[in-house]
Amino acid sequence: GGGGSSTGDFKYTNSAPMPMSVGGFPEGTTFDNVSLQELWTGLLYSNSGLPSFSDFSIDIPLLPPALEVGEDIPAGNYFADWVIVNPMLLAPNSIIITYVNESLVLADHIDNTGQYEVTLPEIFSVTPTTISFKIEAQNTLGDSFMKLFDIPVQDRIFVGESALTTLTSTNVKALRLATLTDNINGDYAMLPGGYKWFCYPTSMGTRVNFTDVSTGLDVPVIDPEIVSITNNFAVTQTYYCYRSFYELNGSITINIK
Repeated sequence: GGGGSSTGDFKYTNSAPMPMSVGGFPEGTTFDNVSLQELWTGLLYSNSGLPSFSDFSIDIPLLPPALEVGEDIPAGNYFADWVIVNPMLLAPNSIIITYVNESLVLADHIDNTGQYEVTLPEIFSVTPTTISFKIEAQNTLGDSFMKLFDIPVQDRIFVGESALTTLTSTNVKALRLATLTDNINGDYAMLPGGYKWFCYPTSMGTRVNFTDVSTGLDVPVIDPEIVSITNNFAVTQTYYCYRSFYELNGSITINIK
């Protein structure tokens, strides 16, 4: 009788997809140089499932839900935070964090610490876009998984009531509603009195349908004025400014599309 043999260097490879789920390995899994430890972990810890990111963000102080065009994220050090569920089959030191827009790697092959300090350049855009950060990792089967943290960059629109028949840039900025959006379409509850004004960047295109939501009738509007507006971040754009043809003394909800 001889002694036992070592299995420490055993690696299992099989490119044929599994015909059914076994343990923690779902149907369709293939194997590429998987160790005995990984195989037994997958079989014996089947209830743990494969790892995935349930949360990921960059902790940027005072970050609004959306940035306005030209508004920046200052350069500096920020903490990336994440949560991985089912980490049993997480490949060690496989986490990578990337600033997607610039293909800039912020953290390379780090462990599952849940938080890591990253250094960001100054980030801003003068056109609407999505600023995107990505965290990705691998499980012990060699499969990648990821999650995005997105920050929209949007234009500001101006909506409200005014007795004026034409508006300057200052008048536009003084309208009652000033909000960030990527589309002017929607319902707008207008207060009684004055003309109803709708001002938005010309990049969103012209509109022809202004409808009283309660009656379904068209609300007559003038052809749009074009007004040049510079926002608080020194970005200048041309705006379409539509107003109702008549002063409307009652409240009304107007749909634009």
